[in-house]
Parts: sequence; C-alpha cells; structure tokens
Amino acid sequence: MKTSVRLPSAKSPSAKSPSASVPSASVPSASLPGECPTPGAMSRAETLQQLRAQLEQKNGSVSVSNETLSTGCQQIDDWLPRGGLRCDAITEWVAEGEGCGASTLSLLTAAMRLSQAESSGGPLVVVSGPASGRRAGFYPPAGKALGVPMERLIWVRPKQHADLVWAVDQALRCRSVAAVWAEIGAGLDDRDARRFQLAAEKGGTPGLFVRPAAVRGRPSFAEVRFQVAPLVSDTDHCDLPGGGDRVMQITLDRCRGGKVGQQAWVRLDDRARLQSITLPSSGTASDDTTILPLAAELAHPKSSSRAIHRRRA
Repeated sequence: MKTSVRLPSAKSPSAKSPSASVPSASVPSASLPGECPTPGAMSRAETLQQLRAQLEQKNGSVSVSNETLSTGCQQIDDWLPRGGLRCDAITEWVAEGEGCGASTLSLLTAAMRLSQAESSGGPLVVVSGPASGRRAGFYPPAGKALGVPMERLIWVRPKQHADLVWAVDQALRCRSVAAVWAEIGAGLDDRDARRFQLAAEKGGTPGLFVRPAAVRGRPSFAEVRFQVAPLVSDTDHCDLPGGGDRVMQITLDRCRGGKVGQQAWVRLDDRARLQSITLPSSGTASDDTTILPLAAELAHPKSSSRAIHRRRA
C-alpha cells in the first residue's frame, strides 16, 4: 500500500518566504552598506585620521602602534605627521659621502630608543660589519659616546648579503628587541625591502638603516627617508660654534603624510645632543654689496663718465 504525501505549494499561505518573516522596519538604515555618514557627524581631524588609515590599508602598511620615536631634534620631529618616527616602521638615512654624519644621526636615534624602552630592557641589534678602510661599518666606541649602552647591544656581523637580510628580518619580528640598526647597501631588492617593512610592523620594532647615496631617488618601502650631507666647505662657516666641519645638512626625502624637501642644519655638541642652527649669510651677499655702490655711481649723471673712465684705467 502506497502512502502519498502532499507538499504545500509555493502559493500556499503556509509557505512564507524568508523575506516576509522579517519586517523591513527592523533593519536600521545606518547599517546599510555604501551609505555615507551624515555631513558634519565627524570632525575634520577624525575624517583625516580615517582617510589616512584607509590609505595605509590600501598601501599594505597598517600601523599596529601609535608609539613614536624622537630623532633627537625637535625641528625634524615637527616635520613628521605624528611628531616623531613610527616605532613599527623603517627609517632610512642616505649618506651623501663618507663621514657625512648619517651613521651618527641614526645611532643617536637608536640611543634615544633604548632610553625610551629602558623599562623593557630590550637590546639594540646591530647588523653590520666592522668599520674598516672606506667602509663606514659599526664602531662601538662611537655608539657608546652617543649613549648606546654596550650591555644592551647585540652585534651581528654577516659575511654575505643573504645573511644580512635574514638577520635583519628575524630581529625586526622579535618584540623583545628595542630597535634594529643596520648598514644596508644598494643591492637590496624590492622583495626584501617589503619583507623588512612587514617584519617591522609585525614586531613593532623600528628599523634604522643607513643607505648609500646610490639609492636616493629610488622607490622605497621606508616610512621616512632622510638625506644627510656635510657642508660643502668647512672654511665657509668657520664662525660657527665648533667650526663648520661638525655641521650636517638634513633633507626630508620621503615621508608619508609629510611635506618632503624640508631642510635643516644641525650639529652635535660635546654632550652628544643635536642642536638646530641657522647658517650665516654666505659670501654671495658681500659680493652684492660691492656691486651696489658701482651701480649708484654710474646712475649719477655727473659722475657716470668719470666712474667709467676710472674703471677702464
């Protein structure tokens, strides 16, 4: 004996559609996708912060920390959108020539980071060969003079480029490390540079890199890039305190959300502190002062012929 079961049809009142069971008034209008917020609901600062976060997300750079790090110079810190360097990003100092001060400025920033992270006791990991010949390298007495405690220093001396990339990447990913200082040549490819950026964000560790002049103008994954150059001539500014040989010119070459191209002149005092200075007028101004009396003399109708004759004689 067969038993037949009659299913309700789609038009039967007992078969209600899912949409009919939920009243339309129960869905708030603010939760609908793609709806713009009411104008004036957010302040200008909140809107800019939201747009900046969306831009960083699109670029693949999402800050996991709002902690900042000072460069040691208030004027340079004021250039940066957050008032300092990000502690989960890469910062580069491009050295324009030997002994220009790029290593000094970056090590000074590393020393300030160690002072800032004193409670955690994290070390500074240095990934670089020793200073020898024309190679700048790392010189421990210089780091100590700038305030880097040697008991919180881990010095890694890689023998080849692949070892350097591996050591920097591993140190940046470690949250127990206060900062990573490295001297990285022009042979770093974009893949490894991107790898450093992601490692710094994951570990919340600042990467402080010294780069050669050949990388200036190239694309970079660094959050901030400075160009460091000495004065053209030491004798042009002998009237500066300590002489012109200790003055460094810093140019902001790259900064997300900042105004690039800004310049500052700084010098390091005997206590390893940066001082922002204003350069005196160059010899060009004195040359202009010798031209002005001649122009005034030639413009006088009575003395013009006499002045011209005297100059020819």
